[in-house]
Amino acid sequence: MKVLELKVHGLVSSFRRPMDHNYQKTFPLPPPTTLLGLAGAALGLSPEEMWRDGSKIRCLKSTVIADRPPGVAKDLWKIMKIEGTKIKTRSIYTRELLFFPAYTILYAGAPELLEELKEAFDDPAYSLSLGREDELIAIIKNCFVEATPTPPEFSGTFIPVDIHTIPEEKIKLILDQEGFFSLPQSVKLPVSFKINKGIREPEKELYFTFIPKGLKMFVEGLEAFQTDGRAFCFWP
Repeated sequence: MKVLELKVHGLVSSFRRPMDHNYQKTFPLPPPTTLLGLAGAALGLSPEEMWRDGSKIRCLKSTVIADRPPGVAKDLWKIMKIEGTKIKTRSIYTRELLFFPAYTILYAGAPELLEELKEAFDDPAYSLSLGREDELIAIIKNCFVEATPTPPEFSGTFIPVDIHTIPEEKIKLILDQEGFFSLPQSVKLPVSFKINKGIREPEKELYFTFIPKGLKMFVEGLEAFQTDGRAFCFWP
């Protein structure tokens, strides 16, 4: 299968978990809609164009692989809420940040769409970021590669399934490095939106499991592909 492969580097990124407020933890990888938003930015699509029925973005399959473990730090923020001319309240929150992230992002779809997307990443319409708008990335590599079937043993990626619903005998965890490691996280995330009077609202949600780099997880029954010896699973 022919897929579009991007290798991207950044200085700092943060992918806030949807329900976090005062302490905002980050996912280790950009979530699914961030990958589609990146493609939409390269193509110059507005949010309304991205998420309308029949949009070319909705036809893309995508996934991401961590190329190295990023540094992690905590950033303290103070938000001041102003009513009239006076500061009404002050709110303190902590946000986790990832430093020097490096990812391989993969897209699959119709050949003509992938060709258009490759050209767009060579000369993007808008600035490209992962996470917040000022968390810019550099594209290190933009090319087509061949993805081949492989056993479903994943590390440093996400899979479109809630591992809590999979029978224990179909999952095997393998420690891939010594020392500290984190456990997989399963979370329900939006995969599409509807735009109502300029406000973006989740339209559809699915479960995903984030598997940190340094831990391998074999999940029987998932269709897996590989490039450069790294397994991944597309969604949808």
